[in-house]
Amino acid sequence: TGNDDFKVSVQFAHGGVTAFEVTPPLVDNINRVPIERSQLTGVGDLVSGFVLKGEALDPALCDRHLRVFTGVERFDLAMSYLRDDKATSLRTGYQGPLVQCHLKYVPISGHFTTSATTNYLAKSDQLFVWYAPLAQSGYFIPYRVLIATSMGDLSMVLTGLKQ
Repeated sequence: TGNDDFKVSVQFAHGGVTAFEVTPPLVDNINRVPIERSQLTGVGDLVSGFVLKGEALDPALCDRHLRVFTGVERFDLAMSYLRDDKATSLRTGYQGPLVQCHLKYVPISGHFTTSATTNYLAKSDQLFVWYAPLAQSGYFIPYRVLIATSMGDLSMVLTGLKQ
């Protein structure tokens, strides 16, 4: 954000954006890729995009293409199966089978062409998410997310789960 404070409000309905507002409004910049209205259909927010409905904890769970709009940026996350895994640490909120997916970040609009972070993520092949079942609900949630950055790995792990 360049140390700027701003508020973002986004409304979604029927698989698309119905309204969004950034306060204060973002200043037009020649290096910022404009957001087109046509890019705001068939999208969701970043958090709900990672809660998956599926038949089983298997490779098909990773066969997805997430279309995300944050209110500032529109990007895709192409997911693909990497491997089966198992959570064994007693310090986390889950122990059991996992599926590891590879993510490919594809910037669409709203980003700056000169952004080192955007360009790094777009070139990276080190974006991963491990999925665990949410009991017997048919939903699967991230157990772990790993993003390799130029300053080191960013890792988030599920530490608790109340049902």
